[in-house]
Amino acid sequence: MSAVVSYSHMYALALRHGEPEWRAALSPFSVGGMIVGASMTLLGDARHGRRGGLLPWTLLALGTICPTMLC
Repeated sequence: MSAVVSYSHMYALALRHGEPEWRAALSPFSVGGMIVGASMTLLGDARHGRRGGLLPWTLLALGTICPTMLC
């Protein structure tokens, strides 16, 4: 259920900011994919006793903060 709400919110947000419908429909997948990819990288690093790098932390922060700043 939360995935549906999140997708709907991101879709509406993209439309409100002037994106065409096809791009608005794809943007939630790109943001969600970036968050999942960064999270899995950080999890893999943690399981191997390494600290996460700058790139996954930056992508996780951007994916989390940027969509909410557009509201």
